[in-house]
Amino acid sequence: YNLYVLANTDKMLPPLNEKAIMSLACHMNASGKSMPMCWKQTGVSVTHDQTICVKLVRLMAKVVLNVKNNVPGLGVSSVSLMQAPSCVRPFAFSGSRASYEETDMGDFAAAEDIAVLNEGGDIAFYVFENMQGVLLEGNADPMKKVPDNISSAASVCTYLDVRCDFEYGYDKEGTVEYRIYLGRDNVADFNIERNSVLKTTL
Repeated sequence: YNLYVLANTDKMLPPLNEKAIMSLACHMNASGKSMPMCWKQTGVSVTHDQTICVKLVRLMAKVVLNVKNNVPGLGVSSVSLMQAPSCVRPFAFSGSRASYEETDMGDFAAAEDIAVLNEGGDIAFYVFENMQGVLLEGNADPMKKVPDNISSAASVCTYLDVRCDFEYGYDKEGTVEYRIYLGRDNVADFNIERNSVLKTTL
């Protein structure tokens, strides 16, 4: 037997066949409080007294942000998770990859989280898997991990929008905006993998 398990998802009709299981899309639980998980095992020989261990894997990644601020007068005013997948394909062969129609604005930092950031602490977001791949092969410059260099993929890659303000009375004034594309590195990769932790420092 091939066994497929889902947990912490809303009710759904069962897929008709194994091909449909591979393309099955799960949306965020309506309550927003449960983390969807899955497990798969192929080629299982089942007997009447067999115990099968189900090792569930979270379908979301944890994104941790820290701001190292040594610029006088500069403070974070908002942080938003942008182009976050609204659904995930738990059993997709090479991981779940969001399309344009499946991305939306994700979570945003509450006022207390902004205060934590400005005091040098970490805040965390959770986002569905989004395996967009290595889009800047050979790039070694973080400054080139920008929309202009990833063309059509720019609308489906998940990023953090961080806005900072210079307080009145310092050498500089106004708002500074940062777009931080998520991935396995800060130069070429745009993969957000399930059950992983992505640590980002601005």
